[in-house]
Amino acid sequence: MARVLPLLIVAAATLLLTSIKSSTALKMASPGCRETCGNLTIPYPFGIGPGCYYKQGFDVSCEDNRTFMPNSSSRIQVYNISLLGGQIQVSTLIASKCNYTNGESTDGWVSVFTTPFFTLSSKANKLTAVGCNTVAFLGGYNKRRAQTGCVSLCLDKESVDFSGQCSGMGCCQTAIAPNLGSLNITFDKSFNNYVVNEFNPCSYAFVAEQDWFRFEASYLQDKKLTDKYKDGVPSVFDWVAGNQPCDEAVKNISSYACISRNSQCFNSPNVTGYLCSCSDGFEGNPYLADGCQDIDECQHPLQYPCYGICSNTVGGYSCSCAAGTRSKDPKTSVCSPDTASERAKLTKLLIAELLTRVKPVFSTPSSEVTSLASHFVSMMRDNRLCDILDPRIVEEGSTEDIKVVAGLAEACLRLKGEERPTMRQVEITLEDLQGSKVLPNSRMASSQNAIQDESYNGSNGSEGTRLYSLEKEFIQSSEIPR
Repeated sequence: MARVLPLLIVAAATLLLTSIKSSTALKMASPGCRETCGNLTIPYPFGIGPGCYYKQGFDVSCEDNRTFMPNSSSRIQVYNISLLGGQIQVSTLIASKCNYTNGESTDGWVSVFTTPFFTLSSKANKLTAVGCNTVAFLGGYNKRRAQTGCVSLCLDKESVDFSGQCSGMGCCQTAIAPNLGSLNITFDKSFNNYVVNEFNPCSYAFVAEQDWFRFEASYLQDKKLTDKYKDGVPSVFDWVAGNQPCDEAVKNISSYACISRNSQCFNSPNVTGYLCSCSDGFEGNPYLADGCQDIDECQHPLQYPCYGICSNTVGGYSCSCAAGTRSKDPKTSVCSPDTASERAKLTKLLIAELLTRVKPVFSTPSSEVTSLASHFVSMMRDNRLCDILDPRIVEEGSTEDIKVVAGLAEACLRLKGEERPTMRQVEITLEDLQGSKVLPNSRMASSQNAIQDESYNGSNGSEGTRLYSLEKEFIQSSEIPR
């Protein structure tokens, strides 16, 4: 299926690092300057017209809703600008040479010159040559002269590789040198097409994105390739705001490009030089004064999840669970109903149960079903504590300690919340009694994380066992409201 350049540009643009967001709230161009050309946003340091760009080389023109960079030999059309990625996607022309059966020949090359802030991306592009008996070169300058090339040979149609790959038979590809600020695409004239000009009169060479091109044998026919891509092929240029690393650039405030508050400098991962970005929690254009604005994370739940109540803060956001619910981290897991208050009530009841060895719900001698909580409070108020205490408690504990713990239990079981002590107060009281026989250390040490309910029969003389991790319960619940 034929691939049209504009469609390829759109598809390839999604693979670039971060594209510019179009937003009415976030200004990307310098104040008073044009912000778009056609559908393309022109963010500062790029600009259209005098006073609208950072330095020479960042000036672009807008013609018929198409954006162009300045160039000495051929105009470079711009399709995408990435502020964070430090890259621009452009179209570059195809070099060609032809030798026809009538003896005519043509020879065309491509030259591109850029400013010091722009280099041909060695990571994103490849040199590609198409043709038989073709040797193509890419020459240029980084800090010294650099050159690379590839060879494609085929003596007849049958030797052409029809797999679509550039294997060296009809098409070849090679990597390019890094940091090329200028480039020239040429051919070795000692290799010509006269031997194969019946089916392949022309050879072509171009720099394009790495995985963009797929070879077709029909491209060997006269001008099929240049007719299809007459506007050029997609290429990527790296750009930087300055050619120094961050630690040097920040020393020169007059030329330092990261001028927005809440912005930061980082060294380009592609070439020598630095770029700017907004700090975490901010978005916009770091190259403009006040260009980085706070992100309202609560408006973007897919990017900034919160499974509770989201609150925006300057440079971030907070996420909390609603009253009565809890989560280990509401940013990553849902808030569930909080069972801590129920644990607190149970913990307070455990004190009374330990003292009496009576189940929370039991039958009185008159076969009346009642709760331990109400029964314990009633007996305390009638000064009949001794009638309900477990005999072992009486034997092992001191009278004073028993009274303190019993009083604490009675207070915990009061109906009015304001009359009940907090779990922290309970913890402190029990810590003061540590070492007492009322709650022996050996029993505390053997307690488990949860109540282990085993058979319990308070009326037949065979004593059941109930083990409690009271100390841990008290500590976990110490701040739970009454």
